[in-house]
Amino acid sequence: MKKQLKLDINKFFGFHWSDLFWLDFEIDNAFDALLKLNENQEMTLNETEENLKSAVKQKEEDFKELQLQDRESYINQLFYIDEQIILELKRLQRYSIVISAYAIFESKLKKLCESIEKQFDFKVKIDDLNSSDGDIKKLWLFLVKVYEIDHLESESKLTYINQNKFVRNIVTHHDGVCKAVLVKKIPKLKLLDVEDFGDDKR
Repeated sequence: MKKQLKLDINKFFGFHWSDLFWLDFEIDNAFDALLKLNENQEMTLNETEENLKSAVKQKEEDFKELQLQDRESYINQLFYIDEQIILELKRLQRYSIVISAYAIFESKLKKLCESIEKQFDFKVKIDDLNSSDGDIKKLWLFLVKVYEIDHLESESKLTYINQNKFVRNIVTHHDGVCKAVLVKKIPKLKLLDVEDFGDDKR
């Protein structure tokens, strides 16, 4: 005898908020586009570096009759500006990715919270929250409160975001340069290098 399958219709939940799907798509699409942009820029930069190396090698061959010191001095004068341009391109490229990634995150988080506030009648409102740490902290607190997210569980994620914000602020407002005394505050994030820059760090 076959067993009758019992279903409780009350336990089925429909997904009606299509805006969330599109926002999720926008976020994925934005970061995928940024990743692709970075890959294209890196490819172009590598090609530029290789072209410069080939040009230097050719000049070394053309002037191999010169004394080593004279040859190196001439080549240095000839390609110094090109080398500095490549270094500046590399720096600007890295900085632009940092700024763009944080801007995407901040704008999408704001859009998500504003959409939630508009769609659902929660007592907590974004403007009712105060945070001296800026909009990211305020928006994060909004999500924690309206969805009763475990504060301790979310704190580590917020800390990581704030660490990235610290680096982003140095890049945006100080051209990536900070006082040596602040180096301890710079988190050891993946792919982040800190180097000497005069008496400061970059």
